[in-house]
Amino acid sequence: MKKKLLFIVLLCLGISVAAQAVEVINIDLNNYGDDTAYTGTAAYNDGVNQWNVYYGGWGKPMGSPRSLNLAAYNEPCEPSTYAAQVWIGDRGVDHNYVSGTALMDDGFVNESTVAGEPNIQLFGSGAYGGTFDIYVYGNEAGSFTVTRGSTVIGTKTVTGGVTAGEFVEGGNYVVFTGVNISSDPNYVLIKYSNMINGLQLVKQKTPVAIQDGTEIGVGTYDVAYETNQRSGETQVFGPDMTAADDYSSYGYLGYLDAKEYMEYDFTMDDGNEGEYGITAYVDVSTYDANYMNVYVNDLSLGTFWTTYTGEWDLASTNQVTVNLFGSSDVQTFKWQMSRAYYHNICYFKFERLGDLDMPDCDAVYKYGFEYTSDLNGDCKVDYKDLAVISEEWLSCIDPNENNCP
Repeated sequence: MKKKLLFIVLLCLGISVAAQAVEVINIDLNNYGDDTAYTGTAAYNDGVNQWNVYYGGWGKPMGSPRSLNLAAYNEPCEPSTYAAQVWIGDRGVDHNYVSGTALMDDGFVNESTVAGEPNIQLFGSGAYGGTFDIYVYGNEAGSFTVTRGSTVIGTKTVTGGVTAGEFVEGGNYVVFTGVNISSDPNYVLIKYSNMINGLQLVKQKTPVAIQDGTEIGVGTYDVAYETNQRSGETQVFGPDMTAADDYSSYGYLGYLDAKEYMEYDFTMDDGNEGEYGITAYVDVSTYDANYMNVYVNDLSLGTFWTTYTGEWDLASTNQVTVNLFGSSDVQTFKWQMSRAYYHNICYFKFERLGDLDMPDCDAVYKYGFEYTSDLNGDCKVDYKDLAVISEEWLSCIDPNENNCP
């Protein structure tokens, strides 16, 4: 019975459609005071088409649809999740504006009567940054130049004259591929000779392929929820990451509060599936590193913990175990703080303990492989389930009596 069950489970998992984590930041450039967001299509199909309205104020954080409540057009950074995102800088003093309701109707205009060289700044800080393909939209003939410091990353032109509602590369948008947006003080600048109407930043995130011995550095998260509510945090936006040192080549994460969390996308092929043990590695020189709740695909696995040592020491927590099934779907590993205090987390290690372990009916239900007709929860569909149905056959509790037989 057990062997037959696993065969059915793996067969079902095997027909899933492959996926890759993609984050898209949509930025609709608007005039000051115009909060009309763009909701139509665009050259890159992000599947959501939720565009952040950007007025051109200084230093607005912008995030992808996966970054919940990151920033409204007239607000500073809100307590939020961090996925693919950047910090947009525009002083609003070196260009004029054109307003409208569509992506190609509004934007910033380079005019000779306005002093200064207009540009949009993209820069990273803490949680921000990464490598993006940058889609730059321009409705009228002109050029766009992307630079970092004195280095010109590239210059591309648009011809304009494209039919409204259509997107033609070189006509009304250009793409700069593989641009790294980091915390380097030499910000990435997008300069425009005529008009810029909108931006999309597309970040491909390759999930970690887990096998025996895989380590995941804490800072390589796909999504992080960080409210920045505690005093003394070094990063105003996003989680506090410190550099690698002699003890940890991954660096450290500090100052997460209760209920804050991080998620990591991963894949598991059929050849590596099995029962895995997951361990966290932490610096325990100051506080007990306790109370980190652990989840895989939203299945609760328990809590990571270890104790205070009083020494600078990179120690392992207890190990939690889970079955990881081969699948072409992207899966998720997550940890979440259940208390405010812990110390620096460095990385997580996955160790394969053996074949898939499904020892009893409780395990079947734990992983969601039960039959829907198993009404009494014994992992069998038989006369006992029919008896449950028979006891209440034709019973009716609909308040509308006319609906009852």
